[in-house]
Amino acid sequence: KLAWKASHLANAAAPFDAVRHLPGAAGVRILLDAAAARGCDAAVVARAGQAFESVRSFISRRAGSRRAF
Repeated sequence: KLAWKASHLANAAAPFDAVRHLPGAAGVRILLDAAAARGCDAAVVARAGQAFESVRSFISRRAGSRRAF
């Protein structure tokens, strides 16, 4: 299921389409750890993690939960 979500997230045509497939925190951590283990630039992995946290914070502030968003 995580691979399916990651695929749909990466191929979404619009940001709001992407949010529907956003993995949870544990799933994102798995993806980021896998990217780092396979040699992805550490700065890129860190920026992706920061971007995810920004999205989570925005959703929390604006809607209270991903489901409500």
